[in-house]
Amino acid sequence: MRKLYRDKRRGMIAGVAAGIAHYLDLNIIVVRLLLIICLFTFPPTFFIYFTLAILLKKMPKKQKKASGLEFSLEESVKMQFEETMKVFNQTQQATQSSLNKCEQRIIKLEAFVTSDEFEFQRKIWDLKS
Repeated sequence: MRKLYRDKRRGMIAGVAAGIAHYLDLNIIVVRLLLIICLFTFPPTFFIYFTLAILLKKMPKKQKKASGLEFSLEESVKMQFEETMKVFNQTQQATQSSLNKCEQRIIKLEAFVTSDEFEFQRKIWDLKS
């Protein structure tokens, strides 16, 4: 179950808007814009914001995963980087394999074009034209 926290890492003042954005799974800019609009149209928003800033706890540095394991932000970034590198290496291997196949086809084509058989066939084609 998600809890509402202040997100000081992404926050600009107290992290309330960032925490609400995280809790509601919204873009932080949208929440900030709505907060600014509410400040001008509904003055008690100012007091509600600072009350939330005092009452809400800071977002913990550890993130719980669905498996129940906890990972720090650094560990999460490292795991994402390793997964990205794994995909990159697979893509690189597939690309290298395709390039090797193309190179083999070019070598065969070059061998045929420079062969005596090709020269003979070219002369026959020229006679037919």
